[in-house]
Amino acid sequence: MRERKVTELVPRDCAPPLGMGDLPVPPVRSDHLTFTAGDFLVLYTDGVIEARSSTGAFYPLAERVASFPSLPGGGPDSLLRHIHRDLLSHTGGQLDDDIALLVIERVPTRRLLRPLLDGHPMTDQVHAHPDGAPPSTAHERGARTVRGRPRPTPASCFRPGPGPGPDRR
Repeated sequence: MRERKVTELVPRDCAPPLGMGDLPVPPVRSDHLTFTAGDFLVLYTDGVIEARSSTGAFYPLAERVASFPSLPGGGPDSLLRHIHRDLLSHTGGQLDDDIALLVIERVPTRRLLRPLLDGHPMTDQVHAHPDGAPPSTAHERGARTVRGRPRPTPASCFRPGPGPGPDRR
């Protein structure tokens, strides 16, 4: 949903439904979409759009998403609750299939102030880099130490060992 207008995203290629593993699966291609600040993306299972009213009418998800009142603080959780309540009202409180809904909102982009960390995983010492990028070579890192010992490189922190075996407990 963008600016109160709902657009259905139709994939270029369709694949068999989940759980139909015996059917041949075509090669997967990515679809791309523009997702700008303030947009909502609503993902759902067939149980939502196939839910029927007492007269047999399918649930009109796109229409109901478009009718979502624009309220201050009305983020994805509010839209999710709106759809769920409306779906139950549409079906008279009775769902004949399982449903899943996921609502995602694109928030305005802000410069992330999350620094990358270069601390050793076995110590409590972590150093943040104000520019967001840790030094990449030993020369750039200088002679910093962790508790008097040279700081290990990330590769030396995670080398696989022999692990427990039948005679190691």
